[in-house]
Amino acid sequence: MQTSMVRPNTGIQSDPFATFRSLSPEFHLAYFKWHSSGQYEDVREFERLEDVCARPPARERDDWYAEELRIVETRYRPLASSRVLEIGCGDGNLTWKLATRCRQVVACDMDAGAVDVTRRRLHDLGILNAQIECRGGAEVRPEDRGSYDIVFFVQVLDHVPGWMQGELFDAVFSLVAPGGCLFISTPNRWAVRDAHDTNRLFIHWPPRWIRVPIARAMNWGIRGQDPAWPYPPVLHDYVSFRWMLKRARRAWPGVRASGMSFYPTAEEWFASRAGRSDGDMRRAARRLLAVAGRAVPLNYYFGDKVIFSKA
Repeated sequence: MQTSMVRPNTGIQSDPFATFRSLSPEFHLAYFKWHSSGQYEDVREFERLEDVCARPPARERDDWYAEELRIVETRYRPLASSRVLEIGCGDGNLTWKLATRCRQVVACDMDAGAVDVTRRRLHDLGILNAQIECRGGAEVRPEDRGSYDIVFFVQVLDHVPGWMQGELFDAVFSLVAPGGCLFISTPNRWAVRDAHDTNRLFIHWPPRWIRVPIARAMNWGIRGQDPAWPYPPVLHDYVSFRWMLKRARRAWPGVRASGMSFYPTAEEWFASRAGRSDGDMRRAARRLLAVAGRAVPLNYYFGDKVIFSKA
């Protein structure tokens, strides 16, 4: 099977957005139009077309997701031999990176506009081993169950109303083949600070009937209407990583969950950061977390990414 004409940036290029800026003017226009309405109705990410290339969002960096993909490759499943599914591909900023590393990629999104932008991006990059579909993650065909070596489920679950999350998670987990893994990125309900909706402390800890009136009264809620919700959500519904693990174990009792973010253990997570030029207090805090992580599943409380492995 033919693969991409593009290769991941190795760091030699001085512009971290080199691949994004190299895309055609037609792509940049489509990208601008889709993002100018925002993920939420009436919320614009760009004011002018010129802003797209002048000030790209950080997620368009060539090295965005580089650490996550390296850990998947070295600790969980070889990418080059894997059939990969990406659910909620959005504008394709992860899709093209997967396609340059994996045997085959299937990417889907419920938003037809997002699918169009992703297809344009892949066309510009000459990527031939990716199949893009307009559908949701819960639309599981019988032949799809257990057919993907790796499933990426990035920033989707938090945009689904709470009463739909269990069914969606179960459907997505069923797609992972034995020996494969599920990569999830979503805000953690038990995180101390809500970095997604409000940037406030502890706001997602109380039940919804308490936290939503508080957010509404303090004007802390999200702006606009999330298209996935039947009414303005004010706050999204976050899930705990413990909740996800319990559901995964119902279907696969031997499932293994990463110990700290997407790293298998907190000790490995700490080792990856030990060489950074941080202050003494930050280094000491990380060391303490690494030690505590040997006995306590810290990812339930500190993680924003998790990997479930059907090893």
